Amino acid sequence: METHLLKHLESGRERMIRDLRGFVKIPSLSEDKEQVKAALEYYLTRAREMGFRAQSLLDDTVGVIEWGEGTETIGVLVHADVVGPGDLSKWPCDPFEGRIEGDRLFGRGTIDDKGPAISVLYALEALKSIGLRARKTIRIIIGTQEETEWSDIERYTASYPLPDYGFTPDGEFPITNREKGYVDIEISFQKSEREPENGYRLVDLSGGHGSNSVPDRAAALVQGPHGALSRLRERCKNISYIETEAAEEGMRLSAKGRSAHSSVPGSGLNAIERLCEVLACESFVPSCMSEAVRFIDTHKEDPHGRKWGLHRVEDIVDGLFFDHTTIVPTRVKTEAGRATVTYNLRTAPPVNRSQIEHTAEKALTDYHASFCLTDYKDPLRVDPKYPFLEIMAKTYEEVSGLPNTYTLAHGTSYAKAMPRFVCWGPLFPGDPDTCHEVGESLSISQWIKATKIYTLALARMVSSEKPLR
Repeated sequence: METHLLKHLESGRERMIRDLRGFVKIPSLSEDKEQVKAALEYYLTRAREMGFRAQSLLDDTVGVIEWGEGTETIGVLVHADVVGPGDLSKWPCDPFEGRIEGDRLFGRGTIDDKGPAISVLYALEALKSIGLRARKTIRIIIGTQEETEWSDIERYTASYPLPDYGFTPDGEFPITNREKGYVDIEISFQKSEREPENGYRLVDLSGGHGSNSVPDRAAALVQGPHGALSRLRERCKNISYIETEAAEEGMRLSAKGRSAHSSVPGSGLNAIERLCEVLACESFVPSCMSEAVRFIDTHKEDPHGRKWGLHRVEDIVDGLFFDHTTIVPTRVKTEAGRATVTYNLRTAPPVNRSQIEHTAEKALTDYHASFCLTDYKDPLRVDPKYPFLEIMAKTYEEVSGLPNTYTLAHGTSYAKAMPRFVCWGPLFPGDPDTCHEVGESLSISQWIKATKIYTLALARMVSSEKPLR
């Protein structure tokens, strides 16, 4: 049976690549509802062509594909939305082209999460095509807002019965049964009634796209006396990552950085922090924007939150490794008379909501500002003794030749959305992780190997006569 499964997969290799390239060509940024809907429909159409029950739910924000029989349901959670491409000039190709160079397929979403979504769909097709007897139901759930506030999956979990257990292929092998918590703090610096309308001042401040990516671009518009602008321009000539240009009766500054996943801020160069470090040295008239600059500069280069009071020496909690909490500014904008800064946190126990709120209040004591937690998710922990995890672990070891362990993810995934879910693949130990980075790509050969693992594991789970929850 398993030999037939793998042969069927291999025969569909070129179709897999074709379907992934077509998927990547849809620029389904989370905030672009039309393109996200198009990506969802593309995926569901592929499933229907394979003969599966596939439907779009909740105003085209969630898709469901089912196969099999039985009261026990195995869930697989994937998503069709992607983060923005960042600095297009740094990409080796159009991020939505799906270009192949050697063994690598380039494009936004190849790793996160369109490649894995195609993998599990083809795994399901292989099970169906060889006539495998299914004693359980497999349900693929595809969301469209994973990279933002999870409004899609939250509506789904509130409206429909949940799978009994499962995984999301949205991280790394081996099995990730622990994830740090996820928090977005939005800080609003308010405009004062006495804020001057002239003088040497900041007029605009912007940077970042998604709250879960280290920003690679940030910009500011400065207006004021010619002499002050000239001195600032001269300063910036000696700073390689700052560009200046005349604009709107003033000068625009642009800072360059390097994008990275916000769960590993040290992998990137934060353009917002770089810009604010330059601006903080200037004597601007007081404003909401100058306050935001001062705050960001005061708390810069502090990924573990020492200045916030969030850092802990221990990284072991109840015998489990959880590393340290991270915090990083990912977005800044000015509108409606205020400057708004978003900080993204990946929390390790025992950091919780009340501690974060207390810490933020204390940090903002000397600022005319308010804050709110726009997203909060507790850390994830799943007991490794569940029978379905034993099947996944054994399958991974057989196909990869590597030992299974239970690991921690610094990022967050849909695994937090449902009980008894873990994050599993598609990246193997040692593989380059370009998720959320400029030049995101996957190794086609490694992707095929991951697909084999998913196929065999799902086959073993769905055909098992024993309950696995």
